[in-house]
Order: sequence, then C-alpha cells, then structure tokens
Amino acid sequence: VGLVGILEDVSRHCTMDFKHEGDAIVLLGRTTDELGGSEYLKVEHDLVAGRPPKVDLVSERLLCELLVTAIGTGIVRSAHDCSEGGLGVALAECCIAGGVGAAVDLGDTLPGVAALFSESQGRAVITVAADHFEALKMLAATHATPCTKIGTVGGDRLRVEGMLDIPLAELREAYLPTLERLVHGER
Repeated sequence: VGLVGILEDVSRHCTMDFKHEGDAIVLLGRTTDELGGSEYLKVEHDLVAGRPPKVDLVSERLLCELLVTAIGTGIVRSAHDCSEGGLGVALAECCIAGGVGAAVDLGDTLPGVAALFSESQGRAVITVAADHFEALKMLAATHATPCTKIGTVGGDRLRVEGMLDIPLAELREAYLPTLERLVHGER
C-alpha cells in the first residue's frame, strides 16, 4: 500500500532519524504478543506461519490523527512506524539514520522476543524533547492512543534493558548491506 498526500508546509515534515541526545523516546500504541507471520519467525526459524497481527482501524485512524496533530505542533522531532520487524527493528533504523544511539527499557510485561519483534499494528516510535513529553501525553489521551516513554536518545549503542546492547557500527554493518547480500543470494 502506498499513500500520497499534500504537505501544506514542508518545514513541518518529520523524518525517522533520532536527532538530539536527551530526547525522550516514546512508543505510541500498544504492543501485544503477535509473532504470527512476522519477520522474526521467517528469519530466525525459517517459518512463515501463524495468525497475523490484528488490525483495529479505529486505533489506526486515531494514531494517524495524533501523529499529524503532534507533528503539526512542532514537538515531534522524529517518527517511525513499527511494522516489518517490530519495535526492535524500528529502534535500530532510527539509530542508524540519526547516527546516535538509545537507551530503552521495555519493561517485563511481554517476553523479550515479543516486546522486540511483535508486529502489532497501530504503533509508532517518536521522539520529543524531554520537557515536551507531558504535552504529548495529554495530546495522546485526547486521541485515545497509548503513550509510553520507553527511553532516551544518546550514546553510540542501542541498549534495550535486559535484552541487547549493540554498538551502532555493528547495527550499520548488519543493516546497510542487506540488499546487496540478497541480490547475490547470500543470507
């Protein structure tokens, strides 16, 4: 699915790259234990199976409206969907794009694999200046969208408490040449 729209004020665009050390990393939406049909199952277990994540069109609409509104206010510094690969991949992509690391704590309500790689729908990772988190939280409440601070931008590593600690250089090396390897038939 591709979408095209008009951006009335191009200065209000938002990119996925983490930009400022100290920014709050926020997860919008809710992660559930949904690994069916995921990249995790395909890559780690060579398995394409299971029930795919549920889609709640009302929650999707509310998330999109929240993102448009929050980005329009100027408080959102970066935004990226959590889709193929889940939250773990989204965080890695944001770190690689911005050249800056992150320290994240996802809690322990889900198994680590599900917390990182569930492809639950209706989620986005965004960053805001730490002092704008409360305003974002209030805005998210008006859009009935869960809003959880999960970490802080900074450093030269992606750290997810109790799950992983990887230097950005290793993330880049694993991520960037992927297409070239696939073209040559390598894994």
